[in-house]
Amino acid sequence: MPYHFLRHPGVLWLVLSAILIGCASALYSPTQDDAEKAKQAGMTTSLPRLRQGRDLYVRTCAGCHTLPRPEQYAPRRWPGLLHEMIREQDVELGRRDSTLMLEYLQVAGVRSDTS
Repeated sequence: MPYHFLRHPGVLWLVLSAILIGCASALYSPTQDDAEKAKQAGMTTSLPRLRQGRDLYVRTCAGCHTLPRPEQYAPRRWPGLLHEMIREQDVELGRRDSTLMLEYLQVAGVRSDTS
């Protein structure tokens, strides 16, 4: 069996962790400039909130599927997409966490779209 290493949970966890870290490092990391621009656009967010949203996005979503890059969808589409995914996958995500995740997706999507 060519994938004999999959029989060992420790090795499997290490491989999956490496994949998750690789996906996360490719995602845009918000900056203070992003937080300021978001505030100017009427969003009540901050750099720590955007970073928390990014972390939640990676931890919550990468376990089930490849993470779409935020710029793949227009910011106005993210609320519906996020709600649909939470409902379809029966994800336990509170209002605060879903708001943080949505803030990140919308700000990173606009930021990535214009850079």
